[in-house]
Amino acid sequence: MLADLSQYCRDRGIDPDEHLMADAFEFEHARRGAASDGAITGERRVPPPDPELWAQLGNGRVLREVLRDFYALAFEDEYLGPYFEGVTQRRLREKQYSFLRSLILGTRDYFGQRPRNAHHWMVISDWLFDYRLELMAKCLREHGIGETWIRRWHVFEEFFRADIVKTEPSARTIGSASVPLGGVEDTVLDEGALCDSCGGELAAGDCVRFHLQLGRIYCRTCVEGTGAGADKPLAD
Repeated sequence: MLADLSQYCRDRGIDPDEHLMADAFEFEHARRGAASDGAITGERRVPPPDPELWAQLGNGRVLREVLRDFYALAFEDEYLGPYFEGVTQRRLREKQYSFLRSLILGTRDYFGQRPRNAHHWMVISDWLFDYRLELMAKCLREHGIGETWIRRWHVFEEFFRADIVKTEPSARTIGSASVPLGGVEDTVLDEGALCDSCGGELAAGDCVRFHLQLGRIYCRTCVEGTGAGADKPLAD
């Protein structure tokens, strides 16, 4: 296959983009990305689960290694690094792993924010989105993931481009309501989540502190112990 030949060239220091020529084609799974078996997000449909891709990722083992290397590079990167201020690599790896696992397997058990809300305050261009994609692809290749599987990975990544790429910050949305860009507030959770400080589980009905711009939530213990994100106590 072309993807295998491309990987063969890369392993020997040959750039396949310069030395291979082939007619382009679209993999079947990419065409199914907008098919009726995907879950609905707004007016779009999330790509259907791809358990074969998950198997290629070592049923999660290789994915953890890829994310470890990716965030190590991204945190030091001159373009991507500024977006990660105030968060730890470990926390991001855990959240991204959980999100991707839920997405690729279709388990719908991810507790965190969806990409639109998680990136609502970030101004990200198509160029920067593509730059991040290529950095991730580089890490995938270094862990033995071939081009066919990287294309199938990109089916999921590309689906969220419209939610992430923008020229100015957008408001967070909860249902149909917009949330202000700045400040914090105390609120009661409608559904379970995870504390963005300690990673502890939070249940529906728990009172938390919510950072309106970053979309992070802090449990009572973290707020009262460290004053995370605000200067007023949580409500009883």
